[in-house]
Amino acid sequence: PMTKLSVAHDFECANAQSVTRRGPASFLVVTRPDEALNGGVYANSSYYGAIRLHNPGTIPIQATVTFREGGDIGSWRTVAQRVRQPGQRAPLLAWQPIPEVEIEQDAANHDYTVHPLVPPGAELDLSSMYWYAASEIAADLAALAARHPELTVTSIATTAEGRAVPLASLGPANAPTLILSATPQCHEVGSITVMGLLQ
Repeated sequence: PMTKLSVAHDFECANAQSVTRRGPASFLVVTRPDEALNGGVYANSSYYGAIRLHNPGTIPIQATVTFREGGDIGSWRTVAQRVRQPGQRAPLLAWQPIPEVEIEQDAANHDYTVHPLVPPGAELDLSSMYWYAASEIAADLAALAARHPELTVTSIATTAEGRAVPLASLGPANAPTLILSATPQCHEVGSITVMGLLQ
């Protein structure tokens, strides 16, 4: 019998509307609708969905994961994956896009399907966007500042859910200032870009 993959979708940055198991290694991920500031749902956009698959077995397992979008998928072809060991952090640049030619699209149902390989004993993060969690950002900034005393990390605010909004300063105080701003949402690549520049 085929080893059953376990799935999680309740971790930091996971934001699927729902995840349905279709088989031992097959899942349907329904993305959460993106809302405008006035609470209305965008007509042609959906939020991202993210899951974590775990292979408890001793051989690789090919999964089948279908993402169902609430909007137009005509320009929405990104699926990213990263492998991690259970309980360990994956490197920032561990994310790898799944080639577009390997993404099966069903525009009528707003579906796209991928078949990633989950290594034995490992976890596979799979998402319709890259993500960079607030806890990962905080840990990476602290580690970078510990190695480079010229980098100062403070907080300029606290979110409604109690997370610090970090401010990383580099260089002398009297020098001209260049401000690089990145959105705090997990799936926005600005945070990855700014951290990459700092590193």
